[in-house]
Amino acid sequence: MSRAAQAPVPQGTAQPPVVPQAEPRILLEDEHSRIEWHHPPGGESRPLVITFDPLMHLVPRPAFGVDFLLRLGAQVIAVRRKSEHFYQPLSREAFTAAVRPCLHLPERVLAYGSSLGAYAALYYAHDLDAEVIALSPRVSVHPVYGNKAWQERAAFLHEPFEGQRAPQCRAVIAYDPYEAIDRRFIDACLRPHFQAARFLRVPFTGHPTTQFFSDIGHLAPWIRAVVADRPAPELDRRRQRRRSTTYYQVLADLCARRGRLAVADVLVERSLALRDRHMLAHRTRGLVKTLQQDWEAAVASLERALEFDPADPLTLSMLEKARRGRHGPPAPVAQAAAAPTSCAGSAPAAPAGPPADSPPWSRRLIDGLQGLLGRRRT
Repeated sequence: MSRAAQAPVPQGTAQPPVVPQAEPRILLEDEHSRIEWHHPPGGESRPLVITFDPLMHLVPRPAFGVDFLLRLGAQVIAVRRKSEHFYQPLSREAFTAAVRPCLHLPERVLAYGSSLGAYAALYYAHDLDAEVIALSPRVSVHPVYGNKAWQERAAFLHEPFEGQRAPQCRAVIAYDPYEAIDRRFIDACLRPHFQAARFLRVPFTGHPTTQFFSDIGHLAPWIRAVVADRPAPELDRRRQRRRSTTYYQVLADLCARRGRLAVADVLVERSLALRDRHMLAHRTRGLVKTLQQDWEAAVASLERALEFDPADPLTLSMLEKARRGRHGPPAPVAQAAAAPTSCAGSAPAAPAGPPADSPPWSRRLIDGLQGLLGRRRT
């Protein structure tokens, strides 16, 4: 998961002072999970934020968002995993019993998560009087809306949202409607159940939207405003997206999978020019170069992507194909093009090109991009 998920403070913004903190109090610990209470001195009346780590963000790695939230003056309960079991062994009853002693202290309770953490925030805060910020909720072991590669690693043990009583929490759910996995899960499972939630569509921002919000300097002010119980800053996506390396990377991936390699090439280079330390942009460049059969550049880009996430299965698979192409017959294009826009660590999920139920937007978008980039070159 990208460090953007930690909601960094944008450049040029003064950071809140570091809050001295004691060792967290352990509210629950077993072989699968750990729940930590980070409680600054004198923090009884401060807002309580319950955070949930995203995919492959495991103990002993620092908990998701905790340092940032402590600097904002919040107390934090961090729900952690010791292995990648998608929170399945942790029942709602065990979670509620662990956190109940802390819930009477603050006036406001919030829950916050990205990707798998966003799903967990909605699941565990379902019956709490809490505000939930869920960025691109996804649970890849869901039997219908999950991913086969991940389904084989863990059984789905949670109660489905369908048929449950109405949620007590108040949720804001942000997602990219053109991420097929997220869209299907949200439209089929979350939207019918969380009927009072605010669904924030953020097109062409990939999975999770967290990185895009960080790119444009929106994430930290948004979380800061929510914690302080102030109105959230306005999101001007159309104007701000040009500052986002993620936006250009998502468009490059789309163009590559639609066969518009010249446009994809320009877009991915623009993404890397904004921020070179971007794993998905290097992986997408590897995809583009593979489809162009520029094997040396493909191998170099994919090896660079692995510097950020050495265990990413999709990058490893793409690199193997690129190396075969360099030393032998070209790798099959249909397989090489199967790179989704999902976050690092995600397993391959879909064939090349948009799914059959995608809206007819992609050709018009790519044609417009091709014309715009052509005019700029001239």
